[in-house]
Amino acid sequence: MVTGEEHDFDPTQNATVKLMTHITEKGFQLGSCIGSVLVVPVTAYRGRGSNNPVLPKLLRGLSRSAVITTAVSGLLGLGMVYGTPLTPEGIQDRVYRLHYNEGQNRTDTFSRVGAVAGAAAAAAKFGVGGTALIGGAAFGTSLAVLAHVASYEGAEKGFKTGPSNMLNELKRED
Repeated sequence: MVTGEEHDFDPTQNATVKLMTHITEKGFQLGSCIGSVLVVPVTAYRGRGSNNPVLPKLLRGLSRSAVITTAVSGLLGLGMVYGTPLTPEGIQDRVYRLHYNEGQNRTDTFSRVGAVAGAAAAAAKFGVGGTALIGGAAFGTSLAVLAHVASYEGAEKGFKTGPSNMLNELKRED
């Protein structure tokens, strides 16, 4: 049975905006994970002998990592949308498939909740500064993505798990 939301979904409305939103959100998630895996340990190691608090440096590093990858993914997304032979129908098809991709939607929900929780925790500790909020959101996002990956049972339910076929679709000549 089709729910009202699924029945009302129209991939032709604002398809490019929806795709670019997806791409930049993935950029933030990637930057958050990269920052948590690479930036946090390096910053913690460098600050181990210092009398200065390390946590603000960690948040600054996470913030930079997330902002840089978000910006880069946005630019790459613009290049993909406007610099390749991707047709409006191809964009709409991608938006349609993203809308109905359970694993993708679950990842996004987890990361949004994690971002809000991380930003709230950083604000409670350091106040409402941009770097603290973005760094906290990035750390919350990385933990949420980890929680999603650790708890996702999509493969057992018969859902496709693995890399996207979008690059293959760009090469496809219909």
